[in-house]
Amino acid sequence: MVYSKKGIFWFILIAYSLLRVFFLPVEFTGDSYGYLCEVLKDDLWNSHHLLHKSFLNEILLLGSPYALWQDPMTYLSVINVIIGLASLLVLMNILEYRKWPYTRIYLALLLVGGSFVFLKYSHENETYILPVLLSLIGSRQFERGKIIQSALWLGLATLFHQIHIFWLLGLLFPYKEFKIPKSYAPLLIALFIPIGVYLGLALYLDLSLTNLLFHDATQGLVQLTPINYYEEQNIVELHILIICERSFFLSTFHNPLVVK
Repeated sequence: MVYSKKGIFWFILIAYSLLRVFFLPVEFTGDSYGYLCEVLKDDLWNSHHLLHKSFLNEILLLGSPYALWQDPMTYLSVINVIIGLASLLVLMNILEYRKWPYTRIYLALLLVGGSFVFLKYSHENETYILPVLLSLIGSRQFERGKIIQSALWLGLATLFHQIHIFWLLGLLFPYKEFKIPKSYAPLLIALFIPIGVYLGLALYLDLSLTNLLFHDATQGLVQLTPINYYEEQNIVELHILIICERSFFLSTFHNPLVVK
């Protein structure tokens, strides 16, 4: 019975994957276009998600010439879909290890894979889905008692997005054994990765570590406060206008994205 359920699951997953690939968004976020343009201009620096644009650059090089000369945004969107699907499979593996019944696992994957946030950010050329995959792999290793491997994966995730420091702390901080010094070893190993990398960059660039870590926040590149209702409505109306304009443009003339 388990094998038949898994067969149905894999059929649904393949169908879901094909639908995601063949029905990509009409419009992407401003950040999606911004990251692509910066990569094409060889601007790979961003302190808030340090390795993201370097990763995009390598992915574009691997996909040349199609990615660079036809439609790089579509190419990167498909890559994000693949990363999102990998995240679902790692989550499934974690739940299997916890001995969840397959019915509950499939329901959980349906809720995650069908959620608005997952559908949106596993399509967009954004910074969020890859560090989620890395942190999930770290969580998988943690579940199996491979704590050092878990620490390395979680530390790597923070270099793709700083927010994953909270995932790292939540998983590796020894809440039950906080009085035992050696229990902090995995946490220190994980923290050594982002701290060591940022400290090395601070010394190389002759910047203070604080300015380097919080560069995007101090420069207003990261939204730290929630926008009010009227600002949100204006943003939504602007996105609708952009979508309508681009839909009309695509219906009359096809022009592949080229950034000089």
